[in-house]
Amino acid sequence: MSGAPSETPIGPAAAAPPPLPSAVPPYGTYPYAPLPKRRNIGLLVVVVILIVIVVVVALAAIVYVMTSGLVSGPGAIPPGAPVGLTATAGDATVLLGWFAPPSRGGSSIANYRIYRGTSPNGESLLQTIGNGFSYTDSFVANGQTYYYKVSAVNSAGEGPQSSEAAATPRASSSKPVVTFSSVMKQNAVTWTFAIASASPTVPPSNYKVNFGIGTNTGTVQNMGTNGANVTVTVAGATPASVGVKWTDLGGTGTVKGGDIITIAFPSAPAPGTSLTFYLLYSDGSQIQFKSWQA
Repeated sequence: MSGAPSETPIGPAAAAPPPLPSAVPPYGTYPYAPLPKRRNIGLLVVVVILIVIVVVVALAAIVYVMTSGLVSGPGAIPPGAPVGLTATAGDATVLLGWFAPPSRGGSSIANYRIYRGTSPNGESLLQTIGNGFSYTDSFVANGQTYYYKVSAVNSAGEGPQSSEAAATPRASSSKPVVTFSSVMKQNAVTWTFAIASASPTVPPSNYKVNFGIGTNTGTVQNMGTNGANVTVTVAGATPASVGVKWTDLGGTGTVKGGDIITIAFPSAPAPGTSLTFYLLYSDGSQIQFKSWQA
């Protein structure tokens, strides 16, 4: 046969190329291998910081326990003296309060011992209590001054006593709250005003009265009974005395709102002189006053 000779392939026939896709896939859906993720350095730093904080707190706790005496050790010594002792008086009671000693001696505080006396530095043991910071002494008499000291006790023994504190218990008193109305001038030597309110209402024996004329103050007197005139002497003043009278409205026997106070002088004070009435409680403490000018 004529013409060019045909080529006969040597070896296996070559594979046909894959067909082209009919459409381009959307961006990001190519079957490429994902890139390796970066390490989160910020998170690693936070974790390291937290670990450091935990370690520091743990070490601080260990040091505190070893040095504060919360646990006993073979080298324990008696604790130091309690600090900040206070004594607060009440009605037939004295309340004590204090703080733990700065040094617990390497051992936990087991007890506190309360010392009491009736003269400075004359205390003797009164009571032993647990590991607390207050004590109420109910075995006291009103009007008597008591002196106190406190010591701490641990496994090694009793430490030194605290500084001294003192208190004088007294009977409680509920002082009335009293207000006055405006002063009214009756004549040249007499003024009156009403008790606007008084709570609680108590007999006149619960009150004392006094008076001031100018810069001079008189001598305290007991309030009189209903309608009784009480003379208050005011040394150095002109006039040198004044009469104070309480009028019981309704005759109830108690000082109350609506009752009248009458102030009467033996002679007229000079015009413009400062005049002051003082109402006091039976213990001599002031409750209320009323000032005006002659």
